[in-house]
Amino acid sequence: MNPIEEDLIRRSKRQAAIELYQAYIEQLDNESAAKDLSQQEGNMSGRSISVDSTAVVPYDPTLPHVAIKTFLEAVTDKAFKDAMALARYETEYLNPETPLEEIPLKHRRLCQVLPPLTGPHLIGRSSLILDVPDSKNRGSNDKIEVEIIAPTRNVKGNRTLMEMLPVYYRVIKSMRSDYTEDPLSIQQSQTLHTQSLDQLDPVESMPILIFSHGMGVESAIYRPLVEELASHGFIVLNLNHPASSNHATFSKEALDGDAWDKLRSSSLEEEDKVAEEMSAKGTANIQFVVEQIRNENIAKLPKGCGRTNKIILAGHSLGGASSVEAVTNQIAGCINLDGRLARKEEKRSAKMEAPVLILRTEYGETERDKETIREFEDLSKNSARSTLKIIEGVKHNDFTMYPILDWLVGGTHLKEGLKAHTEATQEMLKFMKAIGK
Repeated sequence: MNPIEEDLIRRSKRQAAIELYQAYIEQLDNESAAKDLSQQEGNMSGRSISVDSTAVVPYDPTLPHVAIKTFLEAVTDKAFKDAMALARYETEYLNPETPLEEIPLKHRRLCQVLPPLTGPHLIGRSSLILDVPDSKNRGSNDKIEVEIIAPTRNVKGNRTLMEMLPVYYRVIKSMRSDYTEDPLSIQQSQTLHTQSLDQLDPVESMPILIFSHGMGVESAIYRPLVEELASHGFIVLNLNHPASSNHATFSKEALDGDAWDKLRSSSLEEEDKVAEEMSAKGTANIQFVVEQIRNENIAKLPKGCGRTNKIILAGHSLGGASSVEAVTNQIAGCINLDGRLARKEEKRSAKMEAPVLILRTEYGETERDKETIREFEDLSKNSARSTLKIIEGVKHNDFTMYPILDWLVGGTHLKEGLKAHTEATQEMLKFMKAIGK
């Protein structure tokens, strides 16, 4: 059995055991029965226990250790059989003799290639819309969508289901000329589950990461990346900036598909001018969100975290550039994921006291590429503590989820996308954990 199969089966077992446990708990609505159980052994300490199946069961104060153990022994066989049946279909074509690129399109599923979480935390997801009052609108958007992904106590939700948006197909088409716009099958669309649960009850106060997307994409396309970061003990606020997003139905300022196509067909000078305006809006958005966190105006965050938590900014492409410009003395660190800065000359020598991590792809020999490299080097040189790392063999969009979605409809760029995900998250976590201590 290969590692992908093992991980699929492990996760399926875990989910099956959790669902069975939840069904059992729901039957314990008789308070006297629950009380009798709790008096047999006393309350169990800790939040969770593990069993041989690697299934993790949430701690419930009404059930003593012995009762939970007995219950698990009773349902383990059924959980394993159900989990194996579920995993068998998903792993039917996953074996050493069948490369992922050769799996027939109708049998391709997101769970076959979605990177597993490596952190110790179960994570949940929630979202909200922040209205920016006119008095505080200093160049920011009228509304900002905030997706919160963080370690959670709540295990009653289902795994988050993504929607394959029409704009995703447009981006895939721009990535490869041979794409014929074949949509996902119904079965594929119904199994676009990422790793987070669709409910969130934050575990505790943890370091906060504010992540911003690139130009012409939107926040959900980075979900595997931010979910992995959250699983290591971070509260991630994944922002959707309307002015630079290709999907923001909540705002009148959204950059829709036609506008994005028109922008891409314009000259580099025009595109740079628009990107500078979008970056400025993104910077104002980020600073507004930081202000809301510090003033504890985001109700879905753990109480008290706004006053004490360390805040790290991060982003890809335009979002990385906006994050750099948004750094103030309230920020503990900043991560620029291949974000071309296009800074004016007077800003290039500006000192930055916060630690900076710069992750970039390989660039060519054009003057524009050379200028971009010099910008990264200037940022690194003028930062108090900086790390600049080149991730080789990948492209700019490989840090998004597009290589995975493209594979579902026949693309062959999957391995590069998985490489970018793995190396980027490893470097980001090393940086974030050093700051979060």
